[in-house]
Amino acid sequence: MLSRRSFLMQLSGAVAVAEAFPRSLWAEDKAVHVPGKEGMIVRSARFLDLEMPMEDLKIWITPLPHFFVRNHMHEPSTLDPSTWALTISGEVESPLTLSLADLKKLELHSVINTLECAGNGRAFQQPHVPGVQWERGAVGTARFSGPRMRDLLQRARVKSTGKHVMFRGLDEVPGKVPAFIRSIPLEKATDADTLVALEMNNAP
Repeated sequence: MLSRRSFLMQLSGAVAVAEAFPRSLWAEDKAVHVPGKEGMIVRSARFLDLEMPMEDLKIWITPLPHFFVRNHMHEPSTLDPSTWALTISGEVESPLTLSLADLKKLELHSVINTLECAGNGRAFQQPHVPGVQWERGAVGTARFSGPRMRDLLQRARVKSTGKHVMFRGLDEVPGKVPAFIRSIPLEKATDADTLVALEMNNAP
């Protein structure tokens, strides 16, 4: 990060996490049942990490029931689309707060992207590396649709001092664990293919 004063884009709803927990917490728990995700491999029940069996990697676009799930914290216990909001603040001239309805009114674009957890294949690493013991199924390809992030940033009028966009979601953080925040360079955030996704494979 080039500037600690880089602006914060608080993206409500996303998921994500540090790998600082004992190995035992990452053990598989095949007894966990997740509606709509039948047949997935449960790699962690603590924050719910689901891996796609390799036999499901048969087609270019991964169906949502087979798409891997990576959580670094607890998912929000309640999430009401009617009150959810995205806030852009920090190194901007005009801070914004947009509802889901506001975002849906903007021009939407679609991209096909492949997502892969950085730890995919960790189970095969030698020497052993702690963390979720993914094999090869923490990867998937989907069609994402939503407004371009650069259109939102233009509305907020990013200052010349803004260098990165930082994302923070509604993850429920246990105890004194710090919030999980990640950033991307402003150049990447304003790329034409960088979206605030509202749909995945045509589903909200």
